Amino acid sequence: IRWNAGHLLVGWDHSMFPAVHQERQLPLSYHLMFPSGSKPDNWTEQPPTMEQIITLLEEQPLLIEQACRGHLNEPLKEPFLGMKTIGDMVIFHMNHESHHMGIIKSMKQTLLKEVSL
Repeated sequence: IRWNAGHLLVGWDHSMFPAVHQERQLPLSYHLMFPSGSKPDNWTEQPPTMEQIITLLEEQPLLIEQACRGHLNEPLKEPFLGMKTIGDMVIFHMNHESHHMGIIKSMKQTLLKEVSL
């Protein structure tokens, strides 16, 4: 669950801020722990707590909104998975987030069932 939440946090940070010529907001260590294809088994340092990730996830939308305001129709430097504008990338990340939230919900339900057995 923590990996999925961290992955969402990093995904937005990795692409949205550079797309509007701003520095990423998260430490490099987050980008090394939560990229696509990574997994907790490969972590070599202590990951952020769920509470830390949740706090950052709660703060991030405002930072992205402020950074991207007025830029949604601007073209990306390079197309990304068929997307051409910053707005397209926002839609991608919203869909990506929905996918991972489904995974998190499923994992949580499985864990709760195991606890009740």
